Amino acid sequence: QEQPKEDSPQLIQVDDMPYAVLKAFVKFFYTATIDSDVMEEHSVSLYCAAEKYGVTLLKTLCEEWIIKNVSDQNAISNLKLANQYGLDALKDAVLDTASLHIDKIPYYAEYSAFVEKEPALLLELYEGTVKRLSKKRKWNGK
Repeated sequence: QEQPKEDSPQLIQVDDMPYAVLKAFVKFFYTATIDSDVMEEHSVSLYCAAEKYGVTLLKTLCEEWIIKNVSDQNAISNLKLANQYGLDALKDAVLDTASLHIDKIPYYAEYSAFVEKEPALLLELYEGTVKRLSKKRKWNGK
């Protein structure tokens, strides 16, 4: 097998993230910034890449973005992410948000998928929400 010449370009294949995520990931190494539109669309994938490759600052930026953007619509998938990576602050944000909008969550498309594939996650969401609502009632003196 012939060895490549020193000045010939080397090809590195990255199969574990989409091109947009890889581009943002590499750009982060040069600028220490992530564009908000990229973060909006790829924050979870960027977090996973940062976790895999040990990029602490990027992990922190992504986690903060995800927490700031937790909604009743993404509560279930964010709870899964929080459990997968041990993100307690994200889990708290998800449960706080879910406790305010628990009646809406069953109507979102991702709910059906989780009912079939990960019912334990939904149980955790409901139990966490009930605990939070119980604490609020006790604190309000009801």
